[in-house]
Order: sequence, then C-alpha cells, then structure tokens
Amino acid sequence: MHEVLKKFSAQYIEHLNDPKISCYSLHYLEIEPGFPPSTYNPRLMELGDKIMLIYDWKIFFDILDKSMENNGFRFSRKKVEYYDPKKFNGDITLHHKDSHFCWQNEYRILIAPTSNQPIKLPIKGLKKISCIIDSKYLKSLRVEIKTESNI
Repeated sequence: MHEVLKKFSAQYIEHLNDPKISCYSLHYLEIEPGFPPSTYNPRLMELGDKIMLIYDWKIFFDILDKSMENNGFRFSRKKVEYYDPKKFNGDITLHHKDSHFCWQNEYRILIAPTSNQPIKLPIKGLKKISCIIDSKYLKSLRVEIKTESNI
C-alpha cells in the first residue's frame, strides 16, 4: 500500500455554511514612479470593469482600523501567504491561499463577528486618498511623486 500512497497528496478544506468571519480582498498593486505596475497580470481584468486606486495605504488602513474598532469588530489583515499544497506542511490560516492564485497578489481583511449580511463601515476621507478608474487603464498606469517644491 505504501507504493500506492507514495505520490498521494491531499488537503482538507472546510466550507462553512454559516461563517462568523467576513473576508474582504484587495489587490496589492506595486508601482515604482515612472514604471508600469510590477504586479500587473492580464487576469486582473477578469475581476471587474472598474478599480479603486488607493494612493495612501497608510492613511487608508488607519481610517479602516479605527472604523472597525469603533463599530466593535475584531479584525485581522495582511498580505495573503501563497503556498504549494503539494509541498506545504504546516498550519493554514484564512490568510493562506494556494499558490495557483498568486497572480492575484491579494491583501486580505478578515472581520468578525459578522452575520451573512454585508458590512457597512464609514471610511471618512476615502475620496481624498483614492479614485475610481476603468480597469483597462491599469496596465498603462504610471505614478509621479510630487513634492511641495515641484507642485
């Protein structure tokens, strides 16, 4: 039997019917000034026609964290850790994902406790640090950093 099981690989996945944690995903886009996004993948176009670009992620997460705390939510947020299910031998959390999906370059936010209803969180100041663009322009996106002296 050991010869049959020698090449066997499995992973246990449980799908909850009534989850108490909501999962929200962001694409972590890495852009150097004057260059195309280094994490761009054409498959991103499958995710929707519009995207919201957040210019200042530090301010965004500060506002988001305060809003979640003020509304009594517990949360966890970080970049997804991609792993090879055929080689990985360790604990898997809700911040892990099969390496097959690494093109998504996902940043995941987990919020609890929740019901099966969408969560509405006030994020004051979001219009000052973000904009909505058509997804088709993502590949040609370039960033320019301006200082007070060249504005």
